[in-house]
Amino acid sequence: MRASKFVPTVLAISVSLASAACNGSDSTSSLARGAGAEVITREMLRPECADGFISKFEVYDNQFAATIGLGGQNYCLKTGPELTPAYTAAVRQYGAINLKVAAYLGADPAALFGVGLPTGIIRTAAGVLESIFSRATGGVYVAVYQDWNGQELNESVYVHELGHALSAGPSTAVPQVLHDLNTTTLLVETFADFLALNLTGRIFSESKEIPACLGRGRIVGKYQTYGFPRDFFENNYARRKIISCCKLLKDHPSWSDPDSDSLCGLLKGVQEPPLDRQTVFDPQDYVSKRSEFDAHQVGIPVNSFLRVLDKELGINVKEAFFQALRDTTQQDSYKCDLAAEDGAPALTTTVQVTSFEYVLQTLRNEVAADKKEGFEKAWAKHQIDKALVMARFDAESDAAPLKASIAFRDDSRCARFQNFGTCRPTCKRIAAPQGDTH
Repeated sequence: MRASKFVPTVLAISVSLASAACNGSDSTSSLARGAGAEVITREMLRPECADGFISKFEVYDNQFAATIGLGGQNYCLKTGPELTPAYTAAVRQYGAINLKVAAYLGADPAALFGVGLPTGIIRTAAGVLESIFSRATGGVYVAVYQDWNGQELNESVYVHELGHALSAGPSTAVPQVLHDLNTTTLLVETFADFLALNLTGRIFSESKEIPACLGRGRIVGKYQTYGFPRDFFENNYARRKIISCCKLLKDHPSWSDPDSDSLCGLLKGVQEPPLDRQTVFDPQDYVSKRSEFDAHQVGIPVNSFLRVLDKELGINVKEAFFQALRDTTQQDSYKCDLAAEDGAPALTTTVQVTSFEYVLQTLRNEVAADKKEGFEKAWAKHQIDKALVMARFDAESDAAPLKASIAFRDDSRCARFQNFGTCRPTCKRIAAPQGDTH
């Protein structure tokens, strides 16, 4: 998943600008420790943090500083700054959610989080909409308005970002396919929303941090399909929702407050063309112009499909989806090339990677016979075949190049994962699928 700046994507729950490596798991912190990261043990942590499996709580004044872990002080350390009542409230809420997620996944919290998850808050004029997961630190940071003073944080947003952390981390308590495909767009956003939706009932929890009209900016219902207009999936769709909300708040001043005024001020004067309701979404547009699409919007029809399986067909979606994640082993072969550059030689390798396409096909293959007809009707209605096209492209453009960059790590351009921007092999699928889907 690539980084998102606030103004272009607005309602996006963005992830890190960096692409740090996720190294092996052990009993120290964190989920995604890179080489040289400090080692934290439970004995070093304040009880409030240790009990909730939180290894760090840091406070930042902007998203970029949190993304790279620049200048934060760890309030969780016994030797660190004193936890204020507001910070203590946030730590306890994060810790309670960590335990709730572990229970939902049927995992030992220590196996899921090690000593703990790096966390924090970001004070920003945009509020919760600038919350992030950072690959560089392995941390989850919920953004708050400047005047935040210990109010309840947005649970759904934290769970969504935690979903990214679990995908990126090395824990064996999470299906391996999530780790293998943790840089791909469709799967990681679908999984993060799936976790938030099934644990909290929403993608955005109702809270002071989001006016009601913003909280409805991203929802998952039963009938959101890939037959929707193209504009529904584009980056500017989220901006339209916020601009519309800001206009509503302006017309009804009693519904507004200084925080929403702060958010709306960031978009003052921004104009969006009318919504095009005629051009239907084509996955080939995603393949050719993926940067024009909001990563969070493109996964909504998959979760809508899963919601129908649960609510209308009585399928235990949590069990079925996670079983499909665990059972997916099918892979494709890709030939990957790194072009010669500034005296460095051209490099070629072949890698094998799976795809979210095969997770969805495994889910399809494993549905019970008495649910098959309803499943196929829901699959067709939501046009899930379009998701297969996007998932295949994600594997070719993200998962395969990342795996190839590991094979090329002896080359100076690929010596560190942080160099993935310059070490960017191009890959093409070269062989028919190998192995079974389950």
